[in-house]
Amino acid sequence: MIGQRTMGLRVLIINPSAEEAPGLLLAPMIEAGCDVVELASRAVVDLMVAKAHVTATVVDRFPPSSFGFDLLVVLGSPLGVLTGAGEDADDQTPRRAVAQIEALIRDFHDRRKPVLGICLGSQLVARTFGGAVTPLPKDDAHTALPCDLADPPKGLEFGWLPLDFSAA
Repeated sequence: MIGQRTMGLRVLIINPSAEEAPGLLLAPMIEAGCDVVELASRAVVDLMVAKAHVTATVVDRFPPSSFGFDLLVVLGSPLGVLTGAGEDADDQTPRRAVAQIEALIRDFHDRRKPVLGICLGSQLVARTFGGAVTPLPKDDAHTALPCDLADPPKGLEFGWLPLDFSAA
């Protein structure tokens, strides 16, 4: 697809909580002539303290298959998803929404259609194919900010690679 026009491609963006945005992905998709459909889960949106501020259409149920779509993008959310003991935690994405998104990921994959997972979306892609999602260790090697890891500030991001900061 690189270097080719994508006229007519239908892109399904799953924005679970309607609190995220497609960001840098959206403009090139629209410029390339893609028809973009952005959906959020009512079950997830209803858990949010600050209600949806993005223009995603809130639905009770996601489409059951990839029919009519060429590409799937699953965005992030303030909520996460854990495998194992953490699945019942109150701050995790509702199981019904997880099951619907995982079914879509599987269907797109089975039909050899591209899938992109970002943040929560990447967690869901991992789970769909048997991966485990677990918390990262709370140590200096897994944090981007110098802070007390016993009580990290809200919004603290953990990444795959250590980051080195200058004095500035």
